[in-house]
Amino acid sequence: EAFAKYFAGSQTPIETVKDGAVESKNGDIPFRMYRNHEPKQDRVIVYVHGGGWARGNLNTHDELCRRLCSNTKSVVIAVDYKLAPEHVYPAGFEDVKAVYDWVLQNRSSFGLDKDAKIIMAGDSAGGNLVAALNLWLIDNGKDLPHKNLLLYPALDLSIPEETDNDYVNGYLLTQDSINKFVIGYVGTLKDAIAKTKNDPYLSPMLASPEQLSKLPNTLIISAECDPLEAQAKTFISKIKAAGNNNIDQHVEPGMIHIYAQFFGVFEGASKSLEKMVEFIG
Repeated sequence: EAFAKYFAGSQTPIETVKDGAVESKNGDIPFRMYRNHEPKQDRVIVYVHGGGWARGNLNTHDELCRRLCSNTKSVVIAVDYKLAPEHVYPAGFEDVKAVYDWVLQNRSSFGLDKDAKIIMAGDSAGGNLVAALNLWLIDNGKDLPHKNLLLYPALDLSIPEETDNDYVNGYLLTQDSINKFVIGYVGTLKDAIAKTKNDPYLSPMLASPEQLSKLPNTLIISAECDPLEAQAKTFISKIKAAGNNNIDQHVEPGMIHIYAQFFGVFEGASKSLEKMVEFIG
């Protein structure tokens, strides 16, 4: 929290910031709602934070959510899902599903149109959870989000013995740290190796062409010096090969993983925010 706050920049004022909780079969799921005067009535942004499924909370991504709220004139709902290793997969995934369903059923109760469009957004591990949610919704014939905004998402959770990625060492996020986060999220090394090879809700890269063909309009924002950027390119290629062109990528030059929330440090964070706002509308 201290790290995130130190680099986030000055706090953007928001008229109403309210914490609450969604009741679910697995316990209450905290959320934080951001709302300015007279927000757009026809949409709501649901934000899922990153942190390797083990870190991050409503405070670490507070400034990014504030700027999304202010710059898009949208209500933003940030999700505080259960974290590993105390709560292994699918606990966090189930929380995100529950909050999405709650928003879907209750849009009018917090002052929006009853059919307001839901825009799902998330970074890193949160981007993984958003992508996985979409696949689950497709498989179960549920209503999909209107759009997806994925910031440097983790899309391939397989644990490689070797990699030729140019950015796996020395740029904050390394292959070693990725592997440790994945193992903590799944539970054990054995389970991580097995499950990430056959479960698209863990590794969205495993999605079938049929699933990928149904994904809604999606923007992936990547950092040039991030090992996950290559995953995004591969994922986009698979989506387009499935006949779906509702996918685009913006790569911010010279940036590293998680840069987009550090407005006090990286000029690229503000530039990428402009891309997010343009995409959301």
